[in-house]
Amino acid sequence: MARVVTGFRSGPSRKACRLHITNRTARCINIIWLDYYGREINYGFVEPGTIKPIQSFEGHPWICRDSVTKRRLLLSNETYFVPTASALNGRRINNLPVVEVFVNIPMFSLLDLGADAVSKLVSSEEDVEALELPTTVKDLVALCYHNSQIVIPESSKI
Repeated sequence: MARVVTGFRSGPSRKACRLHITNRTARCINIIWLDYYGREINYGFVEPGTIKPIQSFEGHPWICRDSVTKRRLLLSNETYFVPTASALNGRRINNLPVVEVFVNIPMFSLLDLGADAVSKLVSSEEDVEALELPTTVKDLVALCYHNSQIVIPESSKI
């Protein structure tokens, strides 16, 4: 079942556009469309330093996740990218407006980075429970471990 992002979903639109998503990170990433119900729909994998063209529509939200840690990354320095009318006034290819979108890594806290590192050293959720850590840290390690176990199936890819 697809993950649901609260508060963001695609609405009806007839204004098509083409997104050129440039992965400026050293990480492999997944580009994800938020559908009409707010569910995450995987639109594919983007290697570091490459560009992925995607057809979209005005008002359709997109997010990006690290394909290994599942942590959210930034699209054009925002946690959500939504093509807007003003962004559709630029360059065109085959009569479709082209919107350049750049993937960047947000500033992670030391706590986030530590939880990611510890989650890679445990082999089960029981191992996380056995750690002698404060509850808030243990909860974050458990979340990182759980997210690292999620595989985005190709069948959810459109």
